[in-house]
Amino acid sequence: LVIMAPNVFFVQRYLRDHNIDAMLAEAVNQAVERKEKDPAASLAKFFSQYSRRNGEITNISARTVMNLDLQPVLEVTVECFKNGGTQVAATTVGLLAIPAPPPVEGEEAAEEEGVKLEGEAALQALAERINTDVRAALLGSNVRTMRENDDTIRDLADSVPPGLVSVALAEGAAAMVEKPLWLHMAETVKAMSEEHSDHIGGGVEVTRGLGEDSEGTVSLQESSAQDSNLPSEEDAVEVLPGVGVTLPTPIFPGIAAGDLVAGSKVRMRAFSLVGKRDAPLRESIANLIAVHRKLGAVLAEKNGGAAVAILPDGSYSGGNLATAADAIAAIQAATEAAELVFGEDVSVSVNFGANSYFKANTGDVGSYAYQPEGDTAIEANDWPAWIDAMLSKHPQVRCIIDACADEDFDTWDKVRKQISGRGERVLLLGLDLYKDDADKLRQGVAEGWSEGAVLSGERMPTVTDLVDGASLFSLLRPRASKVILALRPGATTATSDADFAVGLGCWGMMFPAPGAAGVARMNRVIQIEEDLKGYEAQGASAKAHLITWEKVEEEETAREERLAEEAQAAADGP
Repeated sequence: LVIMAPNVFFVQRYLRDHNIDAMLAEAVNQAVERKEKDPAASLAKFFSQYSRRNGEITNISARTVMNLDLQPVLEVTVECFKNGGTQVAATTVGLLAIPAPPPVEGEEAAEEEGVKLEGEAALQALAERINTDVRAALLGSNVRTMRENDDTIRDLADSVPPGLVSVALAEGAAAMVEKPLWLHMAETVKAMSEEHSDHIGGGVEVTRGLGEDSEGTVSLQESSAQDSNLPSEEDAVEVLPGVGVTLPTPIFPGIAAGDLVAGSKVRMRAFSLVGKRDAPLRESIANLIAVHRKLGAVLAEKNGGAAVAILPDGSYSGGNLATAADAIAAIQAATEAAELVFGEDVSVSVNFGANSYFKANTGDVGSYAYQPEGDTAIEANDWPAWIDAMLSKHPQVRCIIDACADEDFDTWDKVRKQISGRGERVLLLGLDLYKDDADKLRQGVAEGWSEGAVLSGERMPTVTDLVDGASLFSLLRPRASKVILALRPGATTATSDADFAVGLGCWGMMFPAPGAAGVARMNRVIQIEEDLKGYEAQGASAKAHLITWEKVEEEETAREERLAEEAQAAADGP
């Protein structure tokens, strides 16, 4: 056996073409700079990030499993190539509600047990389609090309709802870059804001770790854009390490009414429990759990001692409440029974559900009108003042949702202007207003319908859609609009919503009622907060830092004042 010596000219060309000398130098310098105790592991990790194959999807599989409530749910697993082998990048579990087909005309509806069997069979069929159609479409793609992958599974939406698969792919992408999902999403949004401001809300392919980018960089596969309406160097008071993130304010279900409850005298839709902003999440969530439990007892007492009904999302229904004031008073009583301060430890979010009592030009009043209580109709022109008076009467209300009818855009604008002048800021958000529709979200931002939105990860087709929708509001300047991430109905063991809420900069996050269905999400968001404290100890090498909402509002106010001064100076002239 004769072993030929390598051709020296070929070796030199290979080293030059692949820039290996520079890579070796950078890898060694990085290990020395960080004083790595295991240089071999440091070098291996460094070079693994240059592999174009790392993250290549080798398999996607789905199967049905049981959740904690013994309901059939779908488990999706993503496997990827990494460093010469195959690694399970993500396993995501979630509940997909697949209704049984409607009964044939003239036949009796199926018994309840039959409907359950139909739903389970449909879930198994869905798993099979993921194992065939989705797997075939995504094999060989890189899990880190989030937008491209979401476009692919969106094309299959007629046979496979893309939501759960998209979440699994996002978790796999984060695993491939060895970062928690919330940090991966936060860096994605930061890249969009800094390098592609004209694409906020959609249109950017964000790719992490592909090609010849060093660790911690982001490649964007479109041309750079001018950044004009995003944070400038003048906005930064101090330079902190890594990406800045905020923690969501926890929101728990409270009282359901209006069109959610048959026969309800209260016409507003829901009254939710809001935790203390910027308080430690472990403490804030514990307070909300205590108040939620006391609320059941308060409503039962108002119900003559009989227990009230609990809806699937954990909201209470009943309690002989006649007005919105009665509902708020019940929450106050529950808060005080838990020995907490109403309006400080726990406050209220009110979903007006105004569509259900909106009177569209009936002729009786002569214009559009609202009828929130009793028989008195309030003309649309007077509706902003009515809401302002209600907020003055109940200063514990921190957020109002769907305060106007979907198509009453003029009144939305008037309400926003009316309450924006209040000393204590109250958020005006849209839920039914936008219906998680990308076009309506963009139009609403452009025309200033509300101060933010409630977005549902369940109703937005993919993670890309959720990122686009949230960034439309959270990256606005000089003052960002706020986003609440709604409860993902049926999601059980998956904790990804907590990561999305943090990574996308959501002001609030809705939780289910205290119990098995929500404990994983509660634990996850608490864990993220504790991880952020760990990052603080890393100093200049930290990949992220925590920003309080108080600090956010201070910077927004300062930015508004500076812009107002500049505008006045420009108007005054030289």
